[in-house]
Amino acid sequence: MKTCVKSSITWVDARLNLFESKPEGLINMMLDYGLRDSWQILDKYLKKRAEQWELLYITQSHLSWKTSNQLG
Repeated sequence: MKTCVKSSITWVDARLNLFESKPEGLINMMLDYGLRDSWQILDKYLKKRAEQWELLYITQSHLSWKTSNQLG
């Protein structure tokens, strides 16, 4: 699994939902601690990036609305 995680394309996350409905379930407990830590780090990073993109999107749409309002 560590080998797969190092790949830039394959991310072996999928939260193991096919096997266990709870992330802290038995299968997740069998995983390496480093792998679980890498999931948490990735989750934090993606959440931060998503918030930045969301703010960027809101700002751009507000500026677009303001510009089109002035043109009208």
